[in-house]
Amino acid sequence: MLSLDRIDEVEKDHTLKLAANAILKSIKDSRLDNTHTSKRRWVFELIQNAIDTLKLRNNSNLII
Repeated sequence: MLSLDRIDEVEKDHTLKLAANAILKSIKDSRLDNTHTSKRRWVFELIQNAIDTLKLRNNSNLII
């Protein structure tokens, strides 16, 4: 028969494993969800394109 301490230990271990598995599943699901990433990614691409354009314009003005 299991002691109360051992039962508490097993219960705590089980709870931690469930929490860890839930976190890992959430991370995996978010990595696989390309639509979520694509929705946010275009904003950063737009900003980067604007920065690149400004850099090109500033460099071309220096050459002229």
